[in-house]
Amino acid sequence: MESSKFIVLTDFDETITESDTLSLVAAAAYDANPIPEPWSDFGAAYMADYASFMKTYRASQPTPDTVSSELAMQAKLDAIERRSVERVERSGLFKGVTRQHLAKQAEQARVRAGVPQVLRAWKKCSAVIGIGVISVNWSAWFIEQVLRESCGVSAKTAAGVGDWDAADVVVHANEIEMDELGRGTGKLQASASSGLRSGPHKESLLKKIASLNPDANIIYLGDSTTDLAPLLSADLGIIVGNKSSLREVCTKIGVDVKPLSAIPLTVARDRGAAGMTYKTVLYALDQWQDLLRYGPLSQVGILSSETRIV
Repeated sequence: MESSKFIVLTDFDETITESDTLSLVAAAAYDANPIPEPWSDFGAAYMADYASFMKTYRASQPTPDTVSSELAMQAKLDAIERRSVERVERSGLFKGVTRQHLAKQAEQARVRAGVPQVLRAWKKCSAVIGIGVISVNWSAWFIEQVLRESCGVSAKTAAGVGDWDAADVVVHANEIEMDELGRGTGKLQASASSGLRSGPHKESLLKKIASLNPDANIIYLGDSTTDLAPLLSADLGIIVGNKSSLREVCTKIGVDVKPLSAIPLTVARDRGAAGMTYKTVLYALDQWQDLLRYGPLSQVGILSSETRIV
């Protein structure tokens, strides 16, 4: 079944931005509260947890070679993400951080070439009924600030799954808990039993958004293995960048990755009684501007002649 309505959902770090920005969010915290533990210690602890998990998992399970086995393994990584958050909270790193600290660091973020032009074109497009960011980043407000300052688009943190505003890019992400004076408490909101920490969490949110918008095509853009589940669940999944880790996983599990130039002009939604089904084909782009050259948002009169690139 085809539809002329679209909701575009995208990852943030290394999809919209050139590099991961969690270190910038952490730098804001160190500006406010220079604890003795360096940021590199948190990264090292995370990687040690990950290496330990993989060693144990590989000793008891075959290497994932199907979509279901790969996503089952990813679901088990949530415990590592949760421990990472708890480690940061125990350190008190984010105590005293303010939006001013975050805004200063947001100025250092660099977005990929073409992102501002594409987002602004989509905002003018009547067929695009919503644009959203789904990110495991620790600060939705930081993402908002980057979108406003570096992309020139208005943005807001989602008040709920069904929160859409034609004027804003809606951000779904975690957030630093603030006290009544606007200072960090040291906690990350929704860090205990909920929140966005992993690919399965992103997939769950995407499916909830799709269920509330049954007449819209869902497009998802992402760059890493954390994005694999939502990429495969979306009506159209688009890989941004050239990360070998994601490409290698796709090859192992039998997912074909085609260039964006091969993308269809229409999207055939495949949603059975059980909801969205995993796709076997993803598309990859080299430049964000190519999204205005190829695919369903480049033709059939969807984009005006002022915003279409030829």
